[in-house]
Amino acid sequence: MLWAMRQWQQDRTLPTEGSTLHCGFKAAGLIEVLPDFAIAMDAFLFGARRAIQIHLPTCSHVSRDEATLVALCGLAQSDHERPLMASLDVLMVPTASRVAGIRLKAFAVALGQAGLRLSPAPGEAGARLN
Repeated sequence: MLWAMRQWQQDRTLPTEGSTLHCGFKAAGLIEVLPDFAIAMDAFLFGARRAIQIHLPTCSHVSRDEATLVALCGLAQSDHERPLMASLDVLMVPTASRVAGIRLKAFAVALGQAGLRLSPAPGEAGARLN
């Protein structure tokens, strides 16, 4: 998720065949959800109440906004719809938050199905601690 956000920020264009982002999603077996990811990120870019800070791919630090977006993806993956949408509503204008929520959910579910879990599954010990 962090790599994808940073690569999307660096490219600043719709991911095309052969682009680094396209190749990365294809290698991960997630090419079908690249549009969902790109639309969610565009919604964040254009619908955020303030500019979001996403670092370059080589940066060793994680910004608060990057950490927030990864956490939101974890909420989407764990089927925590209400906290996800409440958080998006605070961060974004309402029309953009709905688009981002739907697309982020599709992306997060695909990550989970590919074995890339950003949060514990419901019922696991870690989920109860949160």
